[in-house]
Amino acid sequence: KSLIEQYKPDVMLCFGAAVKRDTITAERFAVNIDDSTKPDNNGQYRSGTPIVGDGPAGLAATIDVNGLIKTVEGIKASNHAGGYVCNHVFYTALYHTAALELPTKVGFIHLPMPKDRAALEAQQETAAHILHFCLTKG
Repeated sequence: KSLIEQYKPDVMLCFGAAVKRDTITAERFAVNIDDSTKPDNNGQYRSGTPIVGDGPAGLAATIDVNGLIKTVEGIKASNHAGGYVCNHVFYTALYHTAALELPTKVGFIHLPMPKDRAALEAQQETAAHILHFCLTKG
């Protein structure tokens, strides 16, 4: 939240790992719930816990997800970012930019775990195309 307040970014793209996916995925929605059987990086378990107590149940990405998947080759869309840390980051970014009435375009991209260096380099190139799209069109 403090970084959003300090920098007031035009675009905020969040990236996270999706080990069970094989395609780069742009998320359409973040939901106001932490719900996972796994601990977060601080060892905390959150099951059915709202991210923001009085926040809306869900928030839509403010980047043009449909335009993005039509424009950038090799990515798909998913309806929400899950119930773990990725969703928490995405929801928090959307909520705070809206609360501050910023025109920031916010999106979340899940990346599969690359199998080798070539796959990692391909992901980096795709990420650059995604950022370019968000800065110029979406």
